[in-house]
Amino acid sequence: MVQALWEQPRRSGPASRMLPGGSHATLIGTGTTWKGRLHAAARKLGPWGVSIMLHAGLIGIGLIMTWSIIRLDDRLPSPVVTSEVVAMTPVMPLRAAPDVAQAPAPLPVPALAELAPPRPHVPGPPRAATFTPPAARFAGESMASARTVVFLIDASGSMVAWLPFVLDEVERTLASMQPTQRFAVVCFSGEDVRALPETGLMSASPGDTSKLMQRLRTLTARPFSKGSDPVAGFQTAAALRPELVLLLSEGLDGRGRWAVDRAATLAALDRLNPAGKRGSRPIQVNCIKLSSEGSDAPTVLMQAIDEAHGDGTVTMVGLEDLDQ
Repeated sequence: MVQALWEQPRRSGPASRMLPGGSHATLIGTGTTWKGRLHAAARKLGPWGVSIMLHAGLIGIGLIMTWSIIRLDDRLPSPVVTSEVVAMTPVMPLRAAPDVAQAPAPLPVPALAELAPPRPHVPGPPRAATFTPPAARFAGESMASARTVVFLIDASGSMVAWLPFVLDEVERTLASMQPTQRFAVVCFSGEDVRALPETGLMSASPGDTSKLMQRLRTLTARPFSKGSDPVAGFQTAAALRPELVLLLSEGLDGRGRWAVDRAATLAALDRLNPAGKRGSRPIQVNCIKLSSEGSDAPTVLMQAIDEAHGDGTVTMVGLEDLDQ
């Protein structure tokens, strides 16, 4: 019994013995107490020791690696940037800064006396205007670029009612002509021919044409009475050597005793304005026929004249075209 009580503490810890009176007393054996304490201390301090050893090992490994890198680092030293370094930009090439000491010397300034005097500005002549005015027209017929023109007007009995309107049309045409153009007006009735100016062609200047029209109205106020034969009037016009003749009439064929011989008239005009080797004639004759409602005057002779001496087309004009 006593043996069992003493053996139990060896297996499970400090022993207790029964004292008289029923109380227990703990028996601490000196052979087992220090070992238990050592085991308890080891269980508490063991993890801390292991942790301290691991951290110390890691710190040592880091120091060794850092020292090795410092010893083996052979990189070039970083450049020192100063104000003398030229900055690089995408639009400016890298080049050395200019040497101020090698800048070229300034050019010598000549004295005022050595300077040449300024050349005077001489303005040139004004340029001629390039505007080309429209060609003048007479009773619907274009005068184109003719420099010399003769208005050949039938003033026979059938034209009495027309003549004032025709003279107004002549005046309007002269106002639209250029001063460089020259003209004359020839009124005829058979052999009765009246022409202005008497000295030949004149310039179409406004002042001169106004005076001529006053004289022309006075000249034609006296009636004509010799029929519509245009030969004598054309002979007067051809003597002026114009480039263009504008022949205006109500109808040149005539009637009765005033009937015109067409063949003789065409032959006379051919002699006065002969055709050249290539068929061209010195004077172009364009015919203008005045027509009114109920008028049946024939135009056979005028058409034949225009085909032989003009552009082949007789221009037809009514009274309403002139009275404007």
